[in-house]
Amino acid sequence: MSIGCDVSFKREATVYIVDVALDLRYQIDISEINFSQSFQQDSYSVKSIQTANMFDQAVINKANPASFEITLPAIREDDLRILFDKALTVGSFDIYVATLGGIYYIETAVITNVNFVIEKFKPLTLSIRGEATKILPAFSLEGTAVPRDINRTYNRVTSVGLLLNGSTELNDALNTITMELQNEVEWVPYTHVNGAISTTDRDNSMFPERYVVKKRIISGSFTKYLLETEVSDLFVWNRNAGLLITAGQDSYGFSLNMQNCAYTNRLGTGDVFTQSYDWRMTQNPTELSDILEYITL
Repeated sequence: MSIGCDVSFKREATVYIVDVALDLRYQIDISEINFSQSFQQDSYSVKSIQTANMFDQAVINKANPASFEITLPAIREDDLRILFDKALTVGSFDIYVATLGGIYYIETAVITNVNFVIEKFKPLTLSIRGEATKILPAFSLEGTAVPRDINRTYNRVTSVGLLLNGSTELNDALNTITMELQNEVEWVPYTHVNGAISTTDRDNSMFPERYVVKKRIISGSFTKYLLETEVSDLFVWNRNAGLLITAGQDSYGFSLNMQNCAYTNRLGTGDVFTQSYDWRMTQNPTELSDILEYITL
């Protein structure tokens, strides 16, 4: 007699992003997704004169913010730019992960980190990390489905441009380039007294309620091979430089055009001598979309 069972594989999962304010649901293509949530433990002693209890009592119903990671291709079509736009505005959204075993619901998600993966001759990619209030099972998908483009055109990184203080000289022998957006958020804790009553009901667990944006950072680095004529350029710094970075294929992809950034230049000694620039934006644009673009069809 044999017993069989069906298991749910992550590769079979379908991921949806729901813009709650607009009641719209977007199905997105992903390369990878991970999500989890942990709880804090509060313990207290029950030892007394009459009893010699050595083990404490504990309550584990206060949740830390949920965390998630999503990796997705930056295709030329508009289908996947919902996450890029949410990163720029630090706006919240919901995530639904549908599997053969059911649906997971990640509520009030916000993007805290975006890593722009720029590797020559590989697909342009977004690696996203974020936090949310809670992860729960769901019985159905919310929001009105947004139609998708039938095409999937990947941006193979064939062109990377760099303009520092109006000079294109750094494009010669350019080796690597990195770029990251960080949104520092602080979660407002669960403050309702009634919710702290001892219970096994997860609806009364204490989840974070909302978030506040504390600070934002755009930073990165680029490295190039050291040429004989550039030794005098090493170990320089600037705190008010203009920087333009473009990456993609056939005018599609990412563009970051800053008027003000700080940078330092340092020497790298490996098999080949290199010079590396670490930079950080110091400009405060009215809208981040004015300087950081995801150029699609």
